[in-house]
Amino acid sequence: RHLVASGGLDGISRVSGVTPRGNTLEAAPLSVALRHGSHLTAAEVRPSGALLTACEHSSTLRVYELEPVHLAAERIAAAGMQPQNPSTHEWNYVERARLSHTDAPPSVAAAAWLDDGTLVEAGYAEQPEQAGAAAAAAGGGAPPCRVLRTWRLSSDHSSFTPPPAVSVARYYDGRGEARLDDGAGDVSALAAADGLVVVTHNPLDLTRPPPHLGSGFTDVWRAVPSQSGDASAPPELAPLRRLREHTAPLYACAIGGGLIATGGDDNTVRLWPAGTEAERVYWLALTDVAVALGRIGLQRYSAAFDAAGYLDLESLQRMDASQRAEVAKATGMKHGHARKFEKYGLDASAPSYYGYSRWSNDAGASLQTLQLPGKVWALALDCHLLVAGGALSADGEGGHICVMLFDVARLAAGRGAATALRTLRAQSHARQWGVRSVATHGGTAVVAGGGD
Repeated sequence: RHLVASGGLDGISRVSGVTPRGNTLEAAPLSVALRHGSHLTAAEVRPSGALLTACEHSSTLRVYELEPVHLAAERIAAAGMQPQNPSTHEWNYVERARLSHTDAPPSVAAAAWLDDGTLVEAGYAEQPEQAGAAAAAAGGGAPPCRVLRTWRLSSDHSSFTPPPAVSVARYYDGRGEARLDDGAGDVSALAAADGLVVVTHNPLDLTRPPPHLGSGFTDVWRAVPSQSGDASAPPELAPLRRLREHTAPLYACAIGGGLIATGGDDNTVRLWPAGTEAERVYWLALTDVAVALGRIGLQRYSAAFDAAGYLDLESLQRMDASQRAEVAKATGMKHGHARKFEKYGLDASAPSYYGYSRWSNDAGASLQTLQLPGKVWALALDCHLLVAGGALSADGEGGHICVMLFDVARLAAGRGAATALRTLRAQSHARQWGVRSVATHGGTAVVAGGGD
């Protein structure tokens, strides 16, 4: 059976088991519903049953695991408590871990599973002290930084209480987070699969009507092993490409079958290559020096460092400014790059550390653009199937639960284009909502929205 997780404005997460019966599907709650403090920004379940949830007004990610109901009853009895009314469900969800960065403001924009033991979070962090002081001197408060974090769960499944230890990745600023540049705007969608993390942004544009959002773009990150060398540490995120073609804000992205899909208010879905096997092997094979160069936007010189024999990261970090100047000359650095390297070396305090010079803006054109009859607010990819939802009526204002299905197998294989399969429609109670979420696996499509 398939497992389907849902959650929304009511602050309640639910997991159902969906079982095919001939030409129909039967759905039943897997466990009792879980209540949360505010409306949910993430509710995603793994095939194992592990559930991830996050809320808009909390900085905490919560991870739950399934436990047979009879074990829960035994634990309650062993504690000398009286069990409540017997459950009618076969399973019970038990909280395994709470994940929260110490200085994170109370909000999670989005979160997703990267694999069975790794999570990715798009959240916020307090501004560095110097930025906060400057904002205070100007008579205002510094807005929180937008960050990405990865978390890795312990493999110890022997105990549910207390939760197993959890590691958080150490990124560019040494605080467990990768900071997004200020011009990126808020994260509007996040997807993670196949070792990639895809994030869509809508930058502020005051020349446009409210809510003053400009043309959205998409950043693609590759999860690479931690530079610490600790196999149990969560992965770090290496920036790969920035995808720009959409002409309006973006609200959906998906990864699957070797493709990335993006969609938004320009009534299009654009399909991009997710990445090549050669690219994946390249990132996994990077030396410590190459990773350190990439952290400060100088990845282009990694081959020159290798050719010149500068392979020991520790010795490079111990060099003084004059020695670094010799290295810059030997590796053919441009003048501006050389000046930065001479001053900071492989140090996280380099000014462009959080800049986007490391992004490849030469990402190439999308493989195909699908023109849809309305705005796109939800996307899902699984193997050969793309599911697109949103306000897909002729007037672009909702009115139906409507999703469009596309076969993308030939496009992913490089043998043709994606083709439309069919459109599914149902009446909606609230015209302005449309489809807000879709998921697909094994030929089954799950659709939510419509205000009902």
